[in-house]
Amino acid sequence: MSTQLDKYGHPTNLEDPYDSEILYQKHIATNCWWTSLYQNRATRDRNVTFDEALMMVATLLKQYESFYLNHPIDETLLHFPYLFRKPQKGDQIKNKSTGEFYTILEAPIDPITKRWEGLVKLKTTDAPPKRTSQHKLEFINDERYVRFTSENPVYLDNVAQDNNEHIQDKGPVRPTVVYALIRRSPGSIGERPFGPAKQYRSRLRETVRPDNDPNHIIEIYGQWFDNLVQFDCWTTDNFSADRLADWFERFVCLYGKVLKKNGVQEVLFMERLRDKPVSKWRQDLQSRALQYFLRTESLEARAVREITDIDLTISLSDEIVKVVGDYYVAGQTVSGQISAQEYKDLFFDSSGNYMFGTVTINDNQT
Repeated sequence: MSTQLDKYGHPTNLEDPYDSEILYQKHIATNCWWTSLYQNRATRDRNVTFDEALMMVATLLKQYESFYLNHPIDETLLHFPYLFRKPQKGDQIKNKSTGEFYTILEAPIDPITKRWEGLVKLKTTDAPPKRTSQHKLEFINDERYVRFTSENPVYLDNVAQDNNEHIQDKGPVRPTVVYALIRRSPGSIGERPFGPAKQYRSRLRETVRPDNDPNHIIEIYGQWFDNLVQFDCWTTDNFSADRLADWFERFVCLYGKVLKKNGVQEVLFMERLRDKPVSKWRQDLQSRALQYFLRTESLEARAVREITDIDLTISLSDEIVKVVGDYYVAGQTVSGQISAQEYKDLFFDSSGNYMFGTVTINDNQT
């Protein structure tokens, strides 16, 4: 089974670990309760490359932030526990399941903590979204989501260049997670990342016989790759940078099994590096660096033609060279001189059936 892609090449049929409220409540109580439950299970039933794995991360991050719960009394009051940025009044939300659009009336502040705790009040024209019906939501304005992009600080949204190529400060930076491949090597044989025994060549995984071409078989070869990826979490202050790093760590903890279900062999947290500020622009930025190990698999299909017919011609002399004493032919004791026809008859039974099966020759060539 392969991952479905939309017209832009982005995966669309990724699972959501929050398909029941019981699962959500257990997570809140025990924090990543399924880690030990799934650690010994082989759940991969798809295959993705390293680049496709990062595309899945980008898609899952939006699912992560779009997760919500309905208030038990007022269903138009939603709780977004993982939405990192506070939405604004008037922002629109689309129900991906029904196609309906909702408008945010307010995002109330907690009167005790004086902070926004993920609550959103919706204005609806029909019926509010229902988590129990597995309705999926998305914000129309992508600015409400944390940006996930490859390594290039120019695109951190807080800087621009004027006509004189002078850097201009555009205001608070949009929270951004930047990924960079630090190391990539042939996969190690075993569970240890970057172990000494490596799989340098692809290996035969399985053989498939296509229905529309009986003269060929398809051999599937696969090779593991060990990847060390760094995720830099960028914001404008230390407090929000720490929150963003913790937010991303929880995301990997929750959605790591979804990545493994869709083809990533292993996802492991490696380390968090030293915090560092960046003052390249007029507005200083704070960064928190997290490194993860990803084991991916590259598959290759090779068509191999099977042997369908072999023409074999064998020339025999008219008589058998005289042998002194008894000798064996076709498992039978023979003595004296015999003709060529008598020699051939020794290989067949009284019904004329060849007694030694069939001859099969396979040179493993196309």
